[in-house]
Amino acid sequence: MKNEKEIERIQMTADSGQANEGESEDTGNESKRNRDEKVLEREKEEKRMKDEKEIERIQVMADSGQVNEGESEEDTGDTNEKNRNEKVMGTEIEEKIMKNEKESESIQMTSDAWQVNESEDAGDDDEDRYEGVIQRSRAPDGGWGWVVALGSSIVTTLLFSVPFSFGILFSGYLLSVAASATATAWVYNLFLVVLNSSMSLANALGQEFGRRTVGFACVFMCSVSAVLSAFSPSVYFLYFSFSLVTGLGTGVGIATAYIVLPPYFDKKSGKANILLTTGAPVSQMVFAPLLRLLLELYSYRGAALIYSGVLLNGLIGMASFHPVKWHLKPPCEDATRPPQDAVQPLMTQKKNPPTAVTTAAARHSSHSPPATPSTPVNPSLRGLRRLSHGSLASVMTAASADVPIGLAMLGLEREASTGQSQPGCAKTLWRTLRRVARTTKSDMGVARHLRALILAGTFALTQTTHYNFVMLLPFAVRAADHSLQDAAWCISLLGVANFVVRLVVSPLADCKRFSIRASLMAGYCLKAVAAIVALFADELWLFAASAVLFGVGIGASVTLSNLSIIKYMGIDLLAQTFGFEGLVNSLCVLVIGPLLGVIRDVSGNYAASLWVMASLDLLSAGLWILMPAAQARDARR
Repeated sequence: MKNEKEIERIQMTADSGQANEGESEDTGNESKRNRDEKVLEREKEEKRMKDEKEIERIQVMADSGQVNEGESEEDTGDTNEKNRNEKVMGTEIEEKIMKNEKESESIQMTSDAWQVNESEDAGDDDEDRYEGVIQRSRAPDGGWGWVVALGSSIVTTLLFSVPFSFGILFSGYLLSVAASATATAWVYNLFLVVLNSSMSLANALGQEFGRRTVGFACVFMCSVSAVLSAFSPSVYFLYFSFSLVTGLGTGVGIATAYIVLPPYFDKKSGKANILLTTGAPVSQMVFAPLLRLLLELYSYRGAALIYSGVLLNGLIGMASFHPVKWHLKPPCEDATRPPQDAVQPLMTQKKNPPTAVTTAAARHSSHSPPATPSTPVNPSLRGLRRLSHGSLASVMTAASADVPIGLAMLGLEREASTGQSQPGCAKTLWRTLRRVARTTKSDMGVARHLRALILAGTFALTQTTHYNFVMLLPFAVRAADHSLQDAAWCISLLGVANFVVRLVVSPLADCKRFSIRASLMAGYCLKAVAAIVALFADELWLFAASAVLFGVGIGASVTLSNLSIIKYMGIDLLAQTFGFEGLVNSLCVLVIGPLLGVIRDVSGNYAASLWVMASLDLLSAGLWILMPAAQARDARR
């Protein structure tokens, strides 16, 4: 009974130590846990010594019984009784030893569990502190963000040149092989379908392999596909080399550029958006005359090979796509220097040895603020991926110090993005593809939000009317007895108006009084008016006015598509919503594009098709009227 009471008291002491340790959140309770552990060890040692003394006493009694047995030989009855007593004592000794072994094992298991819980709780506390620091950190709003913006501009300018260059680059080859109009149309339309639908894969691939790795692969795919297309044996080979390979590389590459840039900016996102969104009109103005010149000088194959080399410059832009956590600024409350011990938990490493970066960061750790739950979280930083405790501690400490954050994060992108897959194994490849498919399917869950449906639907409609208006306007101009040069002039005016309006509208998005929703609705209405003007135009200046109005409408609407996602869906759902928009856009290309052609063939003129495009733009403006109701409905859910 006495031993059992002692064991219960020791167990209560261990439980008390566990409770105290579980409730402690600061380093001050660590000394208390050490004292409790020492008390537990001391009591265990005292218990062991006491049990040994008890065993010795029982052994002495047994030996005494044997001596008495040798001295009293005349009484055989006493001998039998002593033998029985000896057996009883031996049994008691064995039971005592076994009981002590079980008690020692139980105490050791309790101590081990205590240490494991202590380690896990400390790890959770450290992780919470690291996550608190990274959430409270601010977007760069400049610095390396401008390099990323410039890289995004390079990428979008080069990749958007691919759809615009199809007619110029491949028209001579398609005529030389006597390709039918249906086959030519399907090559281009299948390319547009693959381009838009592959945007939904950009987020999943970026999470699995890293944004820059995916970007490099996309640029290489576009360049290699241009080389393959230069040596295409037939028009059907273009279904593979251009429609599939180029479409996949272009779609994922453009989506990557649109996903990487926004987290770098908060107050200056509109200005950074200029460099991102002007790539399309710049490529339209630059690559059309460049490719015509290359075709005149080097023929089809030479121009295609040079164009493939030009596309490789996209690697420079992709190389600038650092993860935003490499360049985060310390929180705003860093203006007042906190005490040194406020950041000490961030440097506590139990498993990872100190490195050169952590040592350097420790000397500057006085600039890092304590983690306070009440600090507002920057929404642009909530979607950042967790890293390991050791790596993240080094990064966060260096981020708040005067050490460049790029140095602290060097080599961690692979750790954060590659996962557990190992190349060269078919089974691992299959598992990787399954993970990408699951992530893509999860991303499409944004379709549950009415806001996402409005964003995706209006974006798809305006992109479809954009492509078809640019395609139909030259035919309408020629039908009015104007020259092909006049039609090209109208298209040029459309591109210039689009470019100028993007330069003006995007910076206005940084103003507090500027309404993105009003700008989008105005842009859709201007596009509808432009289509109606083209319906009744017969003179060249009316066609020119229609082209300018349409360019202004495109600049006012498409330019703000990325910022509208951030405003109405949040930075967390930017990649998912952008991919969903691309998927919906691919469906519109498959359905609405051929439908407009059928309407043109049935009606015998372009008026009916222009009426349909004007109606679709007005429908887009009407859907944006419902956006406040959609926000309220999603908030109730």
